[in-house]
Amino acid sequence: MKKFSVIIPTMWRYKPFVPFLYQLADHWSVGEVIIFNNAIRDTPPLNPHPKIKLINFPENIKVNPAWNYSVSQSQYENLFILNDDVIFDLGVLGMILEFLQQGRVIMANLAKSDDQSTLGHARLVKYQPGHRVHHMGCMMFIHRDDWYPIPAGLEINYGDSWIWDYMLAKYNENYLLENAFIDTPESVTTLLDREHIYLRETELVRGMWDYYIKLLSKK
Repeated sequence: MKKFSVIIPTMWRYKPFVPFLYQLADHWSVGEVIIFNNAIRDTPPLNPHPKIKLINFPENIKVNPAWNYSVSQSQYENLFILNDDVIFDLGVLGMILEFLQQGRVIMANLAKSDDQSTLGHARLVKYQPGHRVHHMGCMMFIHRDDWYPIPAGLEINYGDSWIWDYMLAKYNENYLLENAFIDTPESVTTLLDREHIYLRETELVRGMWDYYIKLLSKK
């Protein structure tokens, strides 16, 4: 039976995360939840759960390296990468698990709909150029064989864009989860030097982005 390996790097700053974590772990579609602990000293009391695996690192290695490492430790072929400040309708997981296959990537789209009455009628929409998207990296679904490691030097920003553009160039089978109930204050985990990090990583991206995407599109 298909299952998700759920991957969540966390610094424990969003209080509703812990109770929602256990609801997520109990869902039938979830085989394991890998919690990459980027703030060991702030770890709250946790009840043991057979599906929850805590990976403790002595220092914060940042989100993109945490994704890469957690993927390497995952048990199931279907990956669900989730921000630690997101609560969503668990009912969408069955639909996504059935649809997900190698060559496809699915990300949540938090762009506001003009028709808010559709909220709760979740759907998967194939991405088209010009599609309005927002904060899509908060929930990402991808087959493990499609995970192309995010390059060293990209620690916080661009990880979701890297995966999205890689999959778009290689398969052109990118989908957006729309109209699902997703609640997030967005970017609860922040860093004091985020602006400096953003500028530094922007320079790195400029130097490698076109090269890698052109290379991957030829495969």
